[in-house]
Amino acid sequence: MLVFTLDLFAEDFDASTTADHAPWIQHDCMFDADFWPDVVNKIWQSTAGDVRSLSAHLVVVPDASMYMPFQAAWAAHAQSLQGPCIMPRMMTLLDWAKSAGASDIDMQYTERVLNWMTQLRDTPQLAEWLGATEDVHLFAVARSLIDMSDELSMHLLAGRDIDDGEAALNAAVDHVFEMNAGVFARQELAVLLQCWRADVNVSSPILKYLQTLQQLIQQAPVPTVWLVRNKPWTQLEAWFWRAYAKAARVELLDIQAVRARVDSNQLEQMRRAWSEAARIVEPSMVIETSHFDIRQAEHLEDEAQAIARQVFEWRQDPLIKKIALVALDRQVSRRVWALLARLGVTIRDDTGWLLATSRAASSWRTGLALWQGEVLAVELLEWMSHPMVLADWPASHKRLLMRHMHAVALAQKPLARTWQAWLNLISRQSVDEVLQIEAEALQIDVRQAAIDLLGRALNIQAAWRRTFNLPQWAANIHQWAEHFGLFNAWQKDPAGQIWLRLLEKWRGASEPSSKVQLDLSTFMRIADSEVEATTFRPHDVTDDVLLLPIGSTRMRYFDAVWLMGADSTNLPNAKQDRGLLNMAVRMQLGLPTHLDQHAQTKADLIDLLATTPRAVASYCTQKDGAPNAISTWLAQWLRAGHATTVKPITLPLETITSDVHMRSQVNIAQHVPVEISASELSQLTACPYQYYAHQVLYVSSMELPSDDISAADKGNAWHKIIATFHKKRALPHESHEQSDAQDAVLLTQLIHDQLKPLCAQNARYWAVHELFLGYVDAYLVWWYDREADGWHVEHSESWQPHAYEITLKNEIKPLLWKGKIDQIDGREHPDPVTGEIQYERAIIDYKTGKLSTYITNIKNDDDVQLAFYVNLFDDNDRAQITQAGYVGVSSEPSKPLNKEKPHAGNSSYPQAWLNPSMTAPDNAALQTAATQLHARVDGLFKRMHAGEELQAMGELTACAWCEVRGLCRKGYVQTSKQN
Repeated sequence: MLVFTLDLFAEDFDASTTADHAPWIQHDCMFDADFWPDVVNKIWQSTAGDVRSLSAHLVVVPDASMYMPFQAAWAAHAQSLQGPCIMPRMMTLLDWAKSAGASDIDMQYTERVLNWMTQLRDTPQLAEWLGATEDVHLFAVARSLIDMSDELSMHLLAGRDIDDGEAALNAAVDHVFEMNAGVFARQELAVLLQCWRADVNVSSPILKYLQTLQQLIQQAPVPTVWLVRNKPWTQLEAWFWRAYAKAARVELLDIQAVRARVDSNQLEQMRRAWSEAARIVEPSMVIETSHFDIRQAEHLEDEAQAIARQVFEWRQDPLIKKIALVALDRQVSRRVWALLARLGVTIRDDTGWLLATSRAASSWRTGLALWQGEVLAVELLEWMSHPMVLADWPASHKRLLMRHMHAVALAQKPLARTWQAWLNLISRQSVDEVLQIEAEALQIDVRQAAIDLLGRALNIQAAWRRTFNLPQWAANIHQWAEHFGLFNAWQKDPAGQIWLRLLEKWRGASEPSSKVQLDLSTFMRIADSEVEATTFRPHDVTDDVLLLPIGSTRMRYFDAVWLMGADSTNLPNAKQDRGLLNMAVRMQLGLPTHLDQHAQTKADLIDLLATTPRAVASYCTQKDGAPNAISTWLAQWLRAGHATTVKPITLPLETITSDVHMRSQVNIAQHVPVEISASELSQLTACPYQYYAHQVLYVSSMELPSDDISAADKGNAWHKIIATFHKKRALPHESHEQSDAQDAVLLTQLIHDQLKPLCAQNARYWAVHELFLGYVDAYLVWWYDREADGWHVEHSESWQPHAYEITLKNEIKPLLWKGKIDQIDGREHPDPVTGEIQYERAIIDYKTGKLSTYITNIKNDDDVQLAFYVNLFDDNDRAQITQAGYVGVSSEPSKPLNKEKPHAGNSSYPQAWLNPSMTAPDNAALQTAATQLHARVDGLFKRMHAGEELQAMGELTACAWCEVRGLCRKGYVQTSKQN
């Protein structure tokens, strides 16, 4: 068992006893509450109290998250001295190199991409080898080349020249591909090495960074460096510090142990769960109790609400000073951030918001897309309603303009698709009388304002038809932003300021990159790549509550921690090594792999849990509609504690802080609907509040004219064609070539008759027309198989209302079940036991999309529609139903299967049946599903009649697109008077 010296800086420390005869002075350290104060005291003692000599000291740390605890320790030291005490510099190795003149790698990235795009255009054979078969692919290929070149240079050229690095790469790849690499792999290797050499030969920023490090080694500008190491070094770091320590004094503070702040039971469970926890040392004093709980939530919203509530409660505890929210899942963390901000809880965000997700990014991205393609009403109005667009207008003027534009959009015939068409439409359309009165009162000519706005847009479109270089595009966007009131809004917004700095950087691009001519679409891809890789912090506030990644928790103490989104895809991150430099190549070269990253993340997790007396981890059991598993590391923790389940997150309304309205809810006991359809039932199940808005309040959105063809439009057209086909065709007959040909001609003619009038109104229906023609042969083959089994069409597009009753305590309430069934088939079939001829029915619902979701729902007993349709028949007719299913479409001829698939029939034609087997002797599965659904609906309506409130239960991702979101206001926070 390892024994660590508790005295971090023992007076009798012998500098000559260093690990592996390394040139630095190594201190085997343990991180505890006294670590940073001890570092400060030792630095102060080494200067003999001489403030001026502190300028000769530099503290180098692995990451910037250690700045704050060091600053706090130094501030406490300075206060104890009661005199001036200037803190020595603290920075990372990268920041030190930048201060010494190294290139800013990120600042030159775009220019390097443009240069590589030019080279790829000039060498089409190279571009083709790398997969850039079209000009639009050049940008992505250029980025991949730069990323690969930088990684190779960073890890293989430290202290070497290019020939040594190339030899190392050759040896590694030859070793990995020795047995199975064909000519193609070796040719790819040659291309890769050629590109790497070319990138290094033009002095890439990585090479300049390495050259700066070499200069630091030669000059040794800082006599004494205090170096903190809490994770294994990379090849680059090991090379640099070994060389620098020969030229100057390097005090290496090597963190090899961590002092626990949890009770003995929790520490013992950690050691059973993870062998890596052996580095955790017993606490210096007895810890009476500590907690680490794991919670599971059904939905993201439930997880976020529970976290917000717990943080609010922690802040009321006087013993809890520092709270950390570890962001493992960005979506959960952003929702928690929003909830806490509404509660008035200030947060220091150390994760960095993606610039791409900011309002500033959406303002230019949505806008520029209008100059790149069609100018459709939905996109145009969405952009104009953005708060940063026309931000220099009075709010009342912008509202009037938007109302007029919306009225024009509703009246457009034909649809406007260009700026010229919109200008013509606005010029012809008069202003509504009521709107005109309001405009005159505000002294604004709404119609002329709209004409001026669209005229500017048309002029810009004409100017942007040609290509520009990067500086010119930056100037164009600057001018465009001034024309549409965006510029001032960007100046006032933190994210907008970063975007303006990017534009300014591009305006000063170097001469080589200025030679590359770009169209608007290419410029937007470059801009998107920049903002996708750029983060910003919206504000700096108190650090009582920190939102941070798990890597930023290293060597920091917290009183309470919540790990958000701790599922198997986030902890550890599921990202794998890809491309030519795969895992085997990386390991041979000594490059970092995802396993190294996982090991560091696991060490961070163990250290965090060992030093935090109150910790909670949570995850969602459902993600993107599929089951979601807990982190494998947390599962190990549960097994070590002999637990197999985790505690579910519950949100009892009576315990929720009164400031937060967790879910919108309403009592409709006096307005319960008296009828229900399958779609309405699905809506009621998914979100009762949405059902209330649509079926009780009759809320509906006003749709703008559009020529988009929805899935419902396409499905309805196919339903009508099939229904008409079965009505017009001859009686069922034996399959002869002549009759088959007649059926094919009839079905083809019906497709023409149904879709050609629609094609005349909307050209997009021609694509549907061709698609439907491709379905003809496969459908007929499938239907002939059914006819061979004795089935015939009994009804098509049949309305089947059925009256039921809801029995309450003192009265009976009516409930009408209603629905339109696409097709009802019938046949006479002998009983397999008695031989008696019985009449059977089948319910068919045609679908023009994929059936995988329906098959999954059926297997999971989550399907509603088919069981609903079975309940539309009375008891006698219901007993005759032996089949109920969805039938899809296919352009491939159906083939018989050797073995019948459960719920999918005995042919390859797409179908999903409620009954598991098409040849089952009874219809028990259908009857059971129908009975269970009926009991469920009966229970739902009884609870509504009893006054149970309908709640907003939708998930956050669904709520974002819900048209009644403004009415529901789920998650809305009402600030209390005391706040």
